[in-house]
Amino acid sequence: MILPGEECCCSSNNDKEKCEGIFARIYYPSEALSPDKYTIERLNEFMQWKPDEKVIEGLAAYKGMSSWKLNLILDWILGDKRIPARWQVPLAKSEEQFPVVVFSHGISGTRQLYSINCSSLSSHGYVVAALDHRDGSSCYTYELNKDPSTGELIQKHIEMKKLPHEEQEYESRIAQVEHRTLETINMLKLFKKLNEGLRNSNVEIVCGNEFDWEQFKGRLNLDKAISIGHSFGGASALTSCAIEKGFKCCVVMDAWLYPFECKYYEEITQPVLMLNASKWQWPMNLKRLLHLQQQNGGEGKSMYTLTDIVHQSFSDLGLLTPGRIGKFMGFQGQHDPEYLANIIIQLITTFIEDPINSKEKLKEISKTLNCPVLIEGTDVPREKLDEISLDLAENHSSEIGENEERILHESGE
Repeated sequence: MILPGEECCCSSNNDKEKCEGIFARIYYPSEALSPDKYTIERLNEFMQWKPDEKVIEGLAAYKGMSSWKLNLILDWILGDKRIPARWQVPLAKSEEQFPVVVFSHGISGTRQLYSINCSSLSSHGYVVAALDHRDGSSCYTYELNKDPSTGELIQKHIEMKKLPHEEQEYESRIAQVEHRTLETINMLKLFKKLNEGLRNSNVEIVCGNEFDWEQFKGRLNLDKAISIGHSFGGASALTSCAIEKGFKCCVVMDAWLYPFECKYYEEITQPVLMLNASKWQWPMNLKRLLHLQQQNGGEGKSMYTLTDIVHQSFSDLGLLTPGRIGKFMGFQGQHDPEYLANIIIQLITTFIEDPINSKEKLKEISKTLNCPVLIEGTDVPREKLDEISLDLAENHSSEIGENEERILHESGE
C-alpha cells in the first residue's frame, strides 16, 4: 500500500489530482522449489487462503448473514487450503524482464479473490498487481492515513456501497469506474517507479515496507503492460485501456459493460480477449461486448464462451468449494473447476504473449481441446440478439432490469 498525496493524472479528464493511494497484492515469479523440497514444512510456507476476520465481516454484511455463521462455513469448507504462492521470497533470476499485469476485481471482491489466476500468471513470468479497489465496491478494504501531529498510521475502514436499482445507479457506477480506473493507471505508474528504483522517488510504501522492493529495479517490461478484469472489473480494465495507451492489451472475464461509457468504445484500439460464462451473460450485455469487438474492424479482438460454467468460475471460489457444495452455492458449473482454471489460464497466456497475432493461436486451442466447453463467439442465438436494440447514446438507467440486477446478487463477485 502507498499513502495518499502523490500527483497523478485523473482518469476521466487528465486534470491533475492528488492520488488517493494504492492498495494491491503483488504476485511475481520466484525460484521454483525442487520436487524433493515439497515437505510439509515447506508447504506450510504457502499462504493460507482464508481472509482475515474483517473481510469475512464485510462479506457477511453484504450478504445479510451473521459473521460467525459465515466464519463457521468458511472454516468447514476451506480448512487449511493454501494459495500456491510463498510470502516475500526473492524475485526469480532471469535475463529477460517480466511483463506487468494490473488485475481489477468485481463487486464485493478483494485483492485475494483471484489468487489462482494471479499466481498462475506469475508462474508464466508476469508480475501481477491484484488491486483492492477503494471505490466502495470491495466487501472490505481500508486506507491508512498519517496523524499530522504524531505521524502514527490510522486505519480507516471503507464501507461497501449498496446502490439502489434506480436512475442514480448509473451515475454512481460511472463514478466508481472512474475511481477504479485512476487506481489502475496509478498502479501502472507505480510499476514504472519500481522499475526505476524507489530509493530516489517520493513513493512511500506503508504496508509491505519490510520487503526489498529494489529487486524490481530494471526487471519489469513496461512495453507489455496488460489490464485484466472480472465483471465490474472488466469495465474498469477497458476504461483504463481507453485512457492509458501504456496498456498494450486487455482481458475481460464476464465483463459487465453497463457502467462502461459509450465514448470509450472507439478508444479501445488495443487487442482485447473477452471470455464469457454461458450461464451468466444475457443479450443486452452481449450486444455491448459484440459492439466492442467490432471496433477498429475487429482487429485483435476475440470472444470465447465457456459453456455450462458460472460467473464465479473465473474466481477462486469454484476451486475452494468441493463438488456438490460448490454447485449448491453457485460457485461451480458442470465442469471440473481445476480443468476449467487450466483452460482459462491457457487462453489468457496465449493471448497476452502475442496479442496482435493471437486469433489463430486461440482457434488452435479450441480445436485442440476438441470438446464443447469452448465456443468461439457466443452461444446465444443470433435472432435473440437481433431482438435487442442497442443505443449507446441513451441513458443506461432505463436498462436496469432483472438480468442486470443479478450482478449484485453474485456472491463474492
